[in-house]
Amino acid sequence: MKKLYVWAVALLLGLAAQSASAFVITGTLDLDPRYPGLDDHFDINVTIDVTGAEAVWTVSFVSDQPSAFIGEFYFNVAPGNYTFSGFSPTSWVVVSPASPVGGGNFGTGFLYEAHNSIPGNTNRVYAGSSLVFTMTNNDGDFTEAMFLDAPCASTTAFGGCWQLGAHIQGFDNLPPGSLFLVGNFQSGDNGNSVPEPGTLALLGAALLGLSAARRRL
Repeated sequence: MKKLYVWAVALLLGLAAQSASAFVITGTLDLDPRYPGLDDHFDINVTIDVTGAEAVWTVSFVSDQPSAFIGEFYFNVAPGNYTFSGFSPTSWVVVSPASPVGGGNFGTGFLYEAHNSIPGNTNRVYAGSSLVFTMTNNDGDFTEAMFLDAPCASTTAFGGCWQLGAHIQGFDNLPPGSLFLVGNFQSGDNGNSVPEPGTLALLGAALLGLSAARRRL
């Protein structure tokens, strides 16, 4: 019976290590410094819900200009083997490397660019709507450092170094016709651990074995 007890305790300890880590990364993109008088009109809020090897991005565009839309969304993460899926709107894609538009000459650029693969006004991300997609790390689980310590992009057009960027188009009553927003990652509401379904099944078996062993000791 002691062997069964030891086995159950060892399994429980192993399962604790196998739980998929879960955390949230956020970011706010503000207007670049070239247009300080327009910074109240445009914001992009980024929320990344990460569980294990999957990161679900929500890129929300906030503006008082209803015709404005996100032309391209740019971001950096730690170099790795990633795939992208589950896009909403469905015609959006992520490509690498990025080719920034509207932000001047990026000497050190963005690694990834999300854009609408259909020309014209179909499936645009207008003010008041969001771009959503899933990023999968094919080499293992994500860590916070893969976002927070990601390389940043710099441009000759204005100062700073940025992990997030967006080219905004489609507004008519404000100069200069298109704008660039920039921001960086921040740590969100973190510290949770989410057991995966297979882990939960093994956890149940370990608890039953532990209970039986204790009754027989």
